[in-house]
Amino acid sequence: MLTVDSNDLRELLTFVHTHGHLYETLNVEFFSARIYDQIDAEWLRFMCRLDDAQLNTLAIDFEQYSECPPSLQHFFASARRLSLLHKYCAPRQSGYNSSTASSTPIQQPAQTMPMRKVKRKKAHELSAFSELLLAECAPLGVDRVVDIGCGLGHLGRILRRNNEEGVRHRQQQQGQQHQQQQGHHQQQQGHHQQQQGHQQQGQHQQQQQQQQQFEGTGLRLDYVGIEADPALCHSALKIDGCPNDVQMKNIVFSSDTSKQCHKILTLPDRRTALVSLHGCGELQRQILLEFVSICKQQQQQTHNREQQQLCPLLVTVGCCYHKLKNWTDSTIDRWMLSRQMRDHFLCVYGHNNFPIPGLRLACQAKLVRWMAFTEQEHFAHRQAFANRAFVECMRLDHKNAIEFTEHDDLLRNERGPPRRLNKCITGEDGFRAELLSRSAVLEEEEREQFEQKLDEIMEEHRAAVRFIEPFTTLQFALQCPLESVVLLDRLLFLHENRIDAELVELFDPSISPRNIAIVARVVTS
Repeated sequence: MLTVDSNDLRELLTFVHTHGHLYETLNVEFFSARIYDQIDAEWLRFMCRLDDAQLNTLAIDFEQYSECPPSLQHFFASARRLSLLHKYCAPRQSGYNSSTASSTPIQQPAQTMPMRKVKRKKAHELSAFSELLLAECAPLGVDRVVDIGCGLGHLGRILRRNNEEGVRHRQQQQGQQHQQQQGHHQQQQGHHQQQQGHQQQGQHQQQQQQQQQFEGTGLRLDYVGIEADPALCHSALKIDGCPNDVQMKNIVFSSDTSKQCHKILTLPDRRTALVSLHGCGELQRQILLEFVSICKQQQQQTHNREQQQLCPLLVTVGCCYHKLKNWTDSTIDRWMLSRQMRDHFLCVYGHNNFPIPGLRLACQAKLVRWMAFTEQEHFAHRQAFANRAFVECMRLDHKNAIEFTEHDDLLRNERGPPRRLNKCITGEDGFRAELLSRSAVLEEEEREQFEQKLDEIMEEHRAAVRFIEPFTTLQFALQCPLESVVLLDRLLFLHENRIDAELVELFDPSISPRNIAIVARVVTS
């Protein structure tokens, strides 16, 4: 079990705190909050001289540019060194490994596609996740899987397929053993009857041992899917049917349903794995709390570790770290689970609040995605980023006037101000025309003021559009250090509760950016 070095943690937090201006404010406020003014002017001057292709790889090959400011070189070098997920991910013999992977995304063999009508990304995730799960279940004797946030239950169908393959494998073994028994019987017809009886008994014992050995590989797994959305549960039952070993339960996994979920996870005489593939926002945090609670409760009930572990395995991949239940403030202090992380955070920051945009950046695409950006993607990103930031300026300026309209225009709808514009808009003129066309609810005088203000805003910030891609380059470099903060906190939380846990790099990040699994085991003595 890899232990997290306190010096690494302190240095990581100091680094992300020093560069908080790159993530403390929402990107949509790039113009309205003048975020570009907070970036080192020397950095921007240098990066604005680079083309898009050079920006793609700047975070990696910054040393090749003699004119690159030393402070910017130090930023990129520190970001690379403090991307601690690479250091604290456990090495695996199979699966994705960033240390040996090339820049070309891995190609999954055709036979690993788990089912029809599943996109490439989902197929890649399910294949790697199920492979890891089956390998982890075998040593712990796990015979049951509870999948939290299971969606359509695709993982359950993969396990069912493995169960069916296991049955066929046993039938083949039994057929081969039967043939061997017949051949051996013919060769030994002249032997004594007692000798023959001992032989049959030995063969029967060998057959039982082989069957138990196969069943211990983790391929025979019952499946329970827990999903909060009843529509998904209903749809899941219609996909390829729902056999006896695949169950679906419509439950919102939360602190309110903890007792109900606890019963499901601690079924007597079974050994259950608690799993979740891309549990969104609050879900992974709640799963970790539940797993630790189960471990503590079972430890209190009995001192026999062989009997106590009804839920000895946790395999979870999180996502959307910023989507936290009932936390609407711009900063939050309850996202952390680890005491050690809280102590270091308080020492570096002076408080335990962390900007929500920082958590959002932590779950964005990884640097490998930025390195693959095409010229067309850069153009589209720059335009969409600028348009959205212009809309935010208009929203702030016309907030009072727009709040009283009942119409669903660009700056108002039932869920709040919509920010998206038609994707076909490719230039400033098209954006301006579209924005004005959606403000038809305004009176003529208001419309004139609206149009005049839009022109003023665009004139004020037009020159700053060239800073968008350099700013994004800096954010992509900072993404992995920020995600390191989140996942190391969760790893430390398990370690502090005396649970053997590790981080596993599971997916190709160019296919699935949230590619780190937390694996926790309660090993029996």
